[in-house]
Amino acid sequence: MKVLSIANISNFDDINSDSGYIFNYLLAEEFKKDKNEFAIVLPKGLINYEKFHDCRIYYSNIGTTKYSSRFTFDWDSFNEIVEDYKPDLIFLNQCELTSALKSLLISRNNSHIKLLTYCHYPALHVNDLGDPIYDSSLNNGELCSTIVFNILSAINVADYFVIQSNFAKNLLIKFAEQHKFKLKKNIFVVPPPLDPLFYKNNYKEYSSSNKIIYNHRLYRTY
Repeated sequence: MKVLSIANISNFDDINSDSGYIFNYLLAEEFKKDKNEFAIVLPKGLINYEKFHDCRIYYSNIGTTKYSSRFTFDWDSFNEIVEDYKPDLIFLNQCELTSALKSLLISRNNSHIKLLTYCHYPALHVNDLGDPIYDSSLNNGELCSTIVFNILSAINVADYFVIQSNFAKNLLIKFAEQHKFKLKKNIFVVPPPLDPLFYKNNYKEYSSSNKIIYNHRLYRTY
């Protein structure tokens, strides 16, 4: 299978500490273990990509800040990348761009290419009653409502919508219910890949029956 991953980069100046960069090279290793081909789309100007030394590298005008990464979509660039690589699966790491990417595939008559959207963060917190509320750090100019509803739309548009925890999944479901937004597809929960840099020595092997607590956002809510 040919996998094309579109990265989400927010720490361009210190790329080796960027969570989206780390996530993707760990992901690439797992896909390649199963004999898949892996290509990655990185932001233009990034020259540090040694972690993807045996992957196909593409560049596009993808954003590198909290807003530009959610609203920048270079149609012509992505059209050229899809034409050249001809992926079987697109792994989209910036879920707010799902509708834009899906419309590109439909325009190209590439409905056979499956679109998997991974939601790294639903842009929601909870209030004291446990109800979902907008993340104030993403709500400059009331933009967070657009971000969250783009995420909800992505659930219905993507072929597969994946999020990293039941907590985040339930936040999205509850928010959709509150705003009478009908979710038509499933939300799948897949924890992020194990980062070996978290362990200095041998780490304990866990069975599927164990529960792993993963603090995927350094906010009090999570």
